[in-house]
Amino acid sequence: MTRAYEIAVVIDPQLSDPEIERFLHTLRQLLAKQDVTIEEEDLWGRRPTAYELQGHQEGYYAFFKVSMPTDKVAAVEQSLKLNESVIRHLVVLEEKE
Repeated sequence: MTRAYEIAVVIDPQLSDPEIERFLHTLRQLLAKQDVTIEEEDLWGRRPTAYELQGHQEGYYAFFKVSMPTDKVAAVEQSLKLNESVIRHLVVLEEKE
């Protein structure tokens, strides 16, 4: 069963802009391998965090609205968790209005 999800990712701000672009490209490929369709992408860029995240006072924020099979959610979360460039992530089911 495919459902709509929102993925929020805070990327290590110490990465250079080309490194962030490479990471985002890799993330898109990872999502595609997991049968995830990106419906919308919203890149906020570097922003201060509300509190310290893994020793960082800022992060590069990226948000994705996606459609993915429910059995792929755990695999996507595990991939984000293991990536050293990701300092925080969140995958939530999109609410219907």
